[in-house]
Amino acid sequence: MENLSLDASSPKGLVSLVRNVGIEVGPGEVVGLVGESGSGKSQTALAISGLSPQGVRRTSGRIWCDGEELSALSESELHRRRGAKLAYVFQDPMSALNPTMRVGRQMADVLRRARPQLDRGQIVRAAHEILAAVGLTDGAWIMRAYPFQLSGGMRQRVMIALAYGCRPALIVADEPTTALDVTLQAQVLDLILALNGQVKSAMLFISHDLAIVRRICTRLYVMRKGEVVESGACAQIIASPQHEYTKTLLASARAKEAIP
Repeated sequence: MENLSLDASSPKGLVSLVRNVGIEVGPGEVVGLVGESGSGKSQTALAISGLSPQGVRRTSGRIWCDGEELSALSESELHRRRGAKLAYVFQDPMSALNPTMRVGRQMADVLRRARPQLDRGQIVRAAHEILAAVGLTDGAWIMRAYPFQLSGGMRQRVMIALAYGCRPALIVADEPTTALDVTLQAQVLDLILALNGQVKSAMLFISHDLAIVRRICTRLYVMRKGEVVESGACAQIIASPQHEYTKTLLASARAKEAIP
């Protein structure tokens, strides 16, 4: 994306949410987008595929994915790209999974839209394969289950399986480990790295936690109050931050002993 700006309506008029943001993620690359709550990270992520909430509008900027300008597409055209060309992994999988529908039905619906060349039997086999790839070996039970019957870690693995199973050009992971305990966080991060090495999707990894970003990302963008204030190689920024806000984030992480 280049020069992305977003505004939102409020009783006092228009409020600027994101200003002139430019982000680039290459195939197979995991790029971090970090900042505190309210910095504009999630609004930036949602704008990529036109999922901005009601009242939020793009006022400038262009967005591409796999050589196609998404910002020029209609809503119906964007809907067809979601899953097939770009996929999301959200912080709370219960908000993304339909609680009234079995997991297998939801997986089949997503895979059918993303990979229409597959017949019914191939879709079932593909679902089992991607569940096994994320460590859910009892695929038959998982597919019969409803989301509430799975643990939080299992639900997040299902979301990761769906994202990678669609083989998209871009995956946007918005705080995918925040709701998990430390042990599960490590497992999910290892899983993402392993799958990304196989599928070679581009990934935008959004987090407030520099320790997590340092572990998984090669490049980093730092957002503050709707603007990118620093960007570059992740290791270089953590070793020698230039912006005062980045220094504050690092000091906070080091105070928690998350980063040496």
